[in-house]
Amino acid sequence: MTRIIFCLTTGRSGTMYLSHVLNSIPGIEARHEPPPNFHTYQTLPFDEKCKWIEEEKIPEIERITWQGDVYIETSNLFNQGWVEPLLHLGIPFDVIWLKRATEDVAISFWRKTVIPGRTHLGWHMRPDHESNVLRAREWAHWTDYTCCLWLTMEKEARNEKYAPMIAAAGGQVVETSTGEIVSETGFMKLIAELNLPLPDAAYHEIKNEHLNATRADLSGYWPPDGLGKQKDIILNSISRGK
Repeated sequence: MTRIIFCLTTGRSGTMYLSHVLNSIPGIEARHEPPPNFHTYQTLPFDEKCKWIEEEKIPEIERITWQGDVYIETSNLFNQGWVEPLLHLGIPFDVIWLKRATEDVAISFWRKTVIPGRTHLGWHMRPDHESNVLRAREWAHWTDYTCCLWLTMEKEARNEKYAPMIAAAGGQVVETSTGEIVSETGFMKLIAELNLPLPDAAYHEIKNEHLNATRADLSGYWPPDGLGKQKDIILNSISRGK
């Protein structure tokens, strides 16, 4: 069976760039958010998610990889309801745990108008949903930036929950950061820990590319209400789930 590696991350952390440079490694089939996409099916009930994985996701992975290849998917949506079904099915997989500073991710979500529970891009992650690790009791009064900061904290909490579960099931969990993957030293460290081959010459041609980055004209754009004590507001509004 194809070796499968997914990504635990908050999003806005360099996942598209990571898939791009990973494809410079011989024998690697790296995709960012390929069809069939986690996002499209994430509202399915648990049993139907398991069925979708068995009947659509895994067959597609096997179809696009050659025998002996490694499949890597860097979608940040993996931690939004897909870890438990894969563990339940007993499908082996490893993960890259890709980290970025909480406030940097939140600002990037805000600049991209990914506002949980409010905009089209963020509607699928409501702060009061029962499945959340950090479930908000009251959040209607939050600013848009506070919602983005909550989203980042929620996804970080999920990663902290899932990493030991994956390791306990026999999966390899390799930690890295946005700052590390964009440096040659950090990238080589990551692939060594994953026991992957060295990249070919194409890596040196693409390693300095910028993919899906926040537009330069938004780099000086900040929330009108300021950053302030937004994390305290969130912590005072949540209850921790399992």
